Amino acid sequence: MKAIINGRIITEEEVLQGKALIFDEKIIDIVDEKEINKADYKIIDADGNYVSPGFIDIHIHGAGGSDTMDASYEALQNISKTITKYGATAFYQLR
Repeated sequence: MKAIINGRIITEEEVLQGKALIFDEKIIDIVDEKEINKADYKIIDADGNYVSPGFIDIHIHGAGGSDTMDASYEALQNISKTITKYGATAFYQLR
């Protein structure tokens, strides 16, 4: 399992500080950082940054030098790989 520490965790209700986000394939729990035995987890230090769910880009034309109008698998792959670097985990393109 992994634990993200030293971050500001964004939830539906508030921004949490002094907490650790425990996850593996999915989020398992959010606990006080003091409860974390670092030997039990792979630790990821957020270094004071925000920890949030992935964003969905609802209006996109392209990224990384590719355009949706290229209409190719390679262009969509490049767009997908590029936008993940900036926090988007999905995108939606109207035809």
